[in-house]
Amino acid sequence: MMLQLFPINYLKGEKTMNKADLVQSIAKKTGFSKKDAETALNSFVESVEESLSKGEKVTLVGFGTFEVKD
Repeated sequence: MMLQLFPINYLKGEKTMNKADLVQSIAKKTGFSKKDAETALNSFVESVEESLSKGEKVTLVGFGTFEVKD
């Protein structure tokens, strides 16, 4: 299963933030190295994927909800 996040700007046809941009932003905001920021992001995505594969819903208040739909 591949988790895809589509920010609002994607739906409006505007420039989007890709994974490399997100890793760079996380590194800048946290002081992590880019490698550590990428590890953290990958861990987050893997955790969400694991929950979704178990049929669970993942809700992050103020951000969004992830769930599997057919």
